[in-house]
Amino acid sequence: MAAIDVGNAATNRATYVGANITYADDVNPANLSGTIDTIELWPQIQLTNCKVGLIYNTGGNDYKCRSVTTLGTVASGAKRTYSGLNLAVEAGDILAIFFDGGRLESDSSGGNRIYKAGDQLTVNNEQTYTVSGNSTNSLYGSGETPAAGGAGGPAGLLVAQGII
Repeated sequence: MAAIDVGNAATNRATYVGANITYADDVNPANLSGTIDTIELWPQIQLTNCKVGLIYNTGGNDYKCRSVTTLGTVASGAKRTYSGLNLAVEAGDILAIFFDGGRLESDSSGGNRIYKAGDQLTVNNEQTYTVSGNSTNSLYGSGETPAAGGAGGPAGLLVAQGII
């Protein structure tokens, strides 16, 4: 298994993004495919009804939601870590976040700010987003690629027999 990472370090940043908008940035797309099991974020003000998902570009400024989890209320003032999650991710996906109250730490430099009003984080929901300016959100995900076939599995057996 190999380590997957997506997004940016969850740190105390210079500015913030506000509520009722789905936000993403393209600073650090997922490096591999597999499962994101840990999310880190840094709220400036407590987040309510917070959801985090993985979205991918389908052409132009259109993005589609691949997977999503609900974090609910997220306390402010420090990095918050959620583990034991099960978010499907493909290489190139980016992290997105929605919350209906509070603020998330962000910088106005880095990659493209990708956003759309309202909660767009429903699996298979495809929307046209606004892509502009610079943004680095304090939102990070990590996980692992699937385990390779073991000696008892078909791929492992073929390797053991020298077929592949």
